[in-house]
Amino acid sequence: MRVFKTLALACLAIALFITPSARAAVAWLNPSGSTTDFLFDHGNTDNQLFVPAGTDPTVTSTSLLFFPSNFKAAAANGSAALPVSDTLRFQIHVKPGKQLSAFQVNENGDYTITGSGPNTLVKVFGTVFLTNLDTGDVKFDTLHTAPVPLSSTGVTTGQGVWGGTETVTAIPAGWKNIQVVLNNVLQAGSDLGTSSFIEKKGTDTGIEIIVIVPEPATGAILLSGALAWSLRRSRKRSGRSL
Repeated sequence: MRVFKTLALACLAIALFITPSARAAVAWLNPSGSTTDFLFDHGNTDNQLFVPAGTDPTVTSTSLLFFPSNFKAAAANGSAALPVSDTLRFQIHVKPGKQLSAFQVNENGDYTITGSGPNTLVKVFGTVFLTNLDTGDVKFDTLHTAPVPLSSTGVTTGQGVWGGTETVTAIPAGWKNIQVVLNNVLQAGSDLGTSSFIEKKGTDTGIEIIVIVPEPATGAILLSGALAWSLRRSRKRSGRSL
């Protein structure tokens, strides 16, 4: 996860995810809000798969939970379904006295494949981009899945559940205002006599985006305790000297 300037990543994003038929972004029902550690605003999605029409993510003390609807791709009997994709965007503003140290996306879903053939498979791709709005610096990570082939060569047989994460770590101090962009693509293919299906789901926990802001360092707590202990000893000594 290297730091690049905005222009380079913008070109990459355009090349990979933007097509001539791309639709204008649609705002969430309530595109702004607050958690314990950060404010968020400008929430929108391209195809309303991450955030269905007329809904919002669920806000917790440290994260946002998204419950996708109809985010799935299917193919049967020799068809190759067009990739199904969505792009999620919002900005976060870390509250005073807080410091962003890491950022994580947890995703999940299921898949079913009947039959086998050279084109019968399912895949899922994803990338999260974090842009420092004050400096233009960018950090990103791609979706790492289990089963692992789900995001590279694809799964070619069977059925089951899948999970994946995008994680940006070692965020430098001073990242307070950040643009978040999460891209996801599902793909399904088939041969004659076969079928495939893959879906992104929220289940009970949703697609979880965690903004990691650590608690005050233990060292600071210990230091304050040591100062209080030292002060008590000083007062006792002063009392004895009177």
